[in-house]
Amino acid sequence: MCWLIADAVVVVLLWPLRNQFLRLLQQNKIIVSWPILACVSALWSLAPFASVYQGLQLFMTVMIALLLCIYADLEHCARLVLYSLLATAFLTIVLVVVDPSMAVGEWHGGFPHKNNLGEAMALMIVTALCLLMQGWRPRICLISIVLGLVLLFLTRSGTSWVAVPVSLVPVVFVAAFWLDRRIFLIVLGLATLASAMVLFAVFGADVDPADFVLSSVGKDSTLTGRTVLWEVGLDAFWSRPILGFGYKGYWADPSGTGRQLVFLVTDQGLWFFHNSFLELAVAFGFIGPILLALTLVIGMGGAFGRFLATREAIGLWPILLTLQLTLYCFSENPLFQNHSYTQVLFVAAIAARLKSGLAVARHSRLGRAQPVMPGPNLGQA
Repeated sequence: MCWLIADAVVVVLLWPLRNQFLRLLQQNKIIVSWPILACVSALWSLAPFASVYQGLQLFMTVMIALLLCIYADLEHCARLVLYSLLATAFLTIVLVVVDPSMAVGEWHGGFPHKNNLGEAMALMIVTALCLLMQGWRPRICLISIVLGLVLLFLTRSGTSWVAVPVSLVPVVFVAAFWLDRRIFLIVLGLATLASAMVLFAVFGADVDPADFVLSSVGKDSTLTGRTVLWEVGLDAFWSRPILGFGYKGYWADPSGTGRQLVFLVTDQGLWFFHNSFLELAVAFGFIGPILLALTLVIGMGGAFGRFLATREAIGLWPILLTLQLTLYCFSENPLFQNHSYTQVLFVAAIAARLKSGLAVARHSRLGRAQPVMPGPNLGQA
């Protein structure tokens, strides 16, 4: 009921702005294709009503993100995200003080699982860093980064431990390039040398690279049971590789055979495969993971092109966010989810406008500043 009320509010707010909204839909066709495919999959879904219902909710999630883009530029979107995640971090500490059981072994705060808190803190760190580089309220940004790192460590979420340093690699190279091109070349050379030394040490010591990486973040070879779950998902995919089971059809199937098998094998009440590519392969067949990969590539390309054109630090945020969410897609289920915070963030980050973008600057030089519609045209990235 709460989500229904929220969706109704979004529709009311968007109605006066329907022309801008429709233009945004046209500019981001590949994003709009997600809920359309989800609803159309009801034609072959094992649970047609569930596919349509969940697909409509996915469309409403996209609407929330586009509404945010209409009202706010990229920097203001990032500020809003930082404030919400910072409040989440402080609330987590309060909940742990009230109920210490939430911090036994692995912190999860008010989230159902440690990975949820780890994902939120990882997002807060990259958001705060981009805003800090943009010059916005350094104290708040630094507090957010430090607090995020502390809580991230306490969650013991291996996925997030890997996601943060990997997603921050572009920042190092961009900062070096901005300082001096010679420094950039030195950093690039050192990074290449360090990578070669690590590879030489791993292979020279006859160590399995996968086991080395997993053990460094406290994971076993099964990725905490994920590999078993993935085997079930692959079997489901190969049983219907062309069209799949329909959006959420595998989990909402009235017979429940697939869902019960997952419950039995994993001994957990899971409703997803901990892998977005596999989840979409089961839902839509071959087209699912291809569509997801294409969206990530186009979104990253558009964000990178926009950053190169404006050279504003806040333009790094969509790049880092997309990179981080891409990593999560291999072990979690952050995208193609209705009413998902990360789904909203992804759409908003790649569709929002830069306040000081090229179009704004061009019109300003002509002496007649004009509003610029948010977002890169993903269909032309």
